[in-house]
Amino acid sequence: MVNLVIKDIAGQTYELTGRSSAPRASAAKRYSGDAYSTFRFVATLPLASDQWVQILKSTQHYLPNFDSSNPAEVRQAVAQAIMRGDLTLYQLPSLNISHGIKGKKGFGLSIIKGPNPHSATELTPEAISSTDAAQQLLNDLGISTQAFLGYLTNENIFNGEQKKNPLSEALQLLASGELLAYKIPLPSKTPPAKAVEYVAAASADKPVPLAPESNAKPEQPKKEPVEKIKSSKIDDIPVDVSNVRETTTADGKRIHYFKQEDVKVKKLYGGDEYFFYVEHEDEILELAYTTVDVDESSLEFYINNQFNDNVLMKPEGFGITGEVLSQSIDLYADDHGAPPMHLNGVIIKKNLSNFQKEYNDIRVASPNLNEDEIAVEAVKNISFGRERTKLGYSDISVSATGKKEVLVDGKTLSDVPTKVYIKAKRVGENK
Repeated sequence: MVNLVIKDIAGQTYELTGRSSAPRASAAKRYSGDAYSTFRFVATLPLASDQWVQILKSTQHYLPNFDSSNPAEVRQAVAQAIMRGDLTLYQLPSLNISHGIKGKKGFGLSIIKGPNPHSATELTPEAISSTDAAQQLLNDLGISTQAFLGYLTNENIFNGEQKKNPLSEALQLLASGELLAYKIPLPSKTPPAKAVEYVAAASADKPVPLAPESNAKPEQPKKEPVEKIKSSKIDDIPVDVSNVRETTTADGKRIHYFKQEDVKVKKLYGGDEYFFYVEHEDEILELAYTTVDVDESSLEFYINNQFNDNVLMKPEGFGITGEVLSQSIDLYADDHGAPPMHLNGVIIKKNLSNFQKEYNDIRVASPNLNEDEIAVEAVKNISFGRERTKLGYSDISVSATGKKEVLVDGKTLSDVPTKVYIKAKRVGENK
């Protein structure tokens, strides 16, 4: 029987179950995707190959032939088990103020679907026995009716637009347990240091570390000064903050400034992944990680300056994308004798928003271009594509799917891709 809670490198939690097991949290949302995207998703989860093999064996269902010492084959077997339904992944909602309503007295409120509570938190839902008690909770936290109902709509858990008395119905859902309310401590002006994250395993004997434990710190090569890039993209903005290392936004999010020499990297799983991070006091702040595929001579990147919960990472005078790409290429060349042929990746969050804006602008300005040509041009206009082109990987192809209406920087963009996978080949390579 499989029932495991996993925290990924970005802090997002998932519940993994077997074919006959249901998720413990009512708010869990089942993950779905095609075979390739499922394989890539499994590759991002911080479980070692031997742990995946143990999970596969516990399903007591058909196991394909695979080399248990080869991480890529193990992940492929896991992806196949998910596609067959022998394993199921569920995403759990984030219980933090970024997904909640700010209140008074140092607390906010995060609300999820019930009746079963969140399965990966030490927090307990508020005991609400009546609509009056629910209203009193809102009053105590200074949360207005408008903010409360707007939050429920934005989180897609209750929409009162077609209701006669939306507040009354929403309060009744809290009283009945169909919705569960969690009080979330608001971040202090000087946030406490965060310990290194661990995978929270509900059915394991001990937690699984994010990376192999070691007291040794990787030596970093000396870096030459990098020319500042003039760009509106967030990961390329040179920032001059003098001696200020951290500030706080108006909504309580930490802004952590760091220099090029602060970026560190570890090889995980025998060199199958490169993990990029910045150390700050007693915490590790994630920047990116790179998946290595030697057979395909490729690197695939997951880069985000908002990986860490309620922290915005801002580089001083250099770009995160270019730094991660160049260091990864150097590591690969040192290990395998030559640079990789391909630099691939999925774009998310800010990079995805930038792509969607460029895609929409190019589509309007150049109606004669087909969809593939528009997508390629849009990629070349964002940091993802620009940095690859600088490094010689300018033969770019794009798979852009999942078109729908999105809201980017207050502007509605219609029929733009929401799933974007990019391949960039080194110019002059035949393979």
